Amino acid sequence: MTTKTNLVAGKPWVAVVNVSQPTMTVYSPKGTNTGVAVVVFPGGGYKVLAIDLEGTEICEWLASRGITGVLLK
Repeated sequence: MTTKTNLVAGKPWVAVVNVSQPTMTVYSPKGTNTGVAVVVFPGGGYKVLAIDLEGTEICEWLASRGITGVLLK
């Protein structure tokens, strides 16, 4: 289940709640690949994960710099 909550740094953030089936999403670099990978664990726990601010945005930023981001939910 995904919910939008309060503003952080002036913009809304998406929270994933009650995760019962974990997932792993790989964000591969589109250009040069440095051969480096980073595993990203968004803040929170079973109850709530800050999936975009501490997850997808980080992985997209890493990929833009040639680093593979692996997002665990």
